[in-house]
Amino acid sequence: MATRLIKLSAGIQGRTSKLIQPAREQRGFHVRGVFEIQLQKAMLTLSEIKTEVDRLAAQIGASGNILPTYGRSEDGARPHIEVDSRGYHYVVVERGQELARLTTNELDELLYNIFESMTFSLACKYELAHRIETQDCRRIIFQRQVELLSELSRRWGERESQRHKEILRRHPFDDNANIRAS
Repeated sequence: MATRLIKLSAGIQGRTSKLIQPAREQRGFHVRGVFEIQLQKAMLTLSEIKTEVDRLAAQIGASGNILPTYGRSEDGARPHIEVDSRGYHYVVVERGQELARLTTNELDELLYNIFESMTFSLACKYELAHRIETQDCRRIIFQRQVELLSELSRRWGERESQRHKEILRRHPFDDNANIRAS
């Protein structure tokens, strides 16, 4: 059954929703009584993203230079966030060279990437303070990073745990590396 959709926009809590109503097709087919609402998320501004990042960062005790900058790069491998018509951009620039750029239309994907990097820094700092000389430092780092991400989002923690499993499949823990290096 062919159906042509008529889109009507209405504002809902600062976001745009589209009410999609089936309309009569030229062939005479139509669907009566069926309505579908699709929410189209408006892009957040840099200020709104910063507010959300700061709120989440406070939950895990993150502050200072591990937080990204917004709209501009410090050019020292500190991530910065950009927003334009193509989406959200997570960008890392060092010495004038763009090392990484993730572009997405999904706020959750942007936030995951921001906090994946941030929690890794926090986990490394934690490992240094709680180091066990006879084991691979990644044991503590990976565990702590998943704990921190899980405090923010269960999905983020699960996603990072899967990423760690893939890393360990290719590069297993080596608790004797420190002994061999001595």
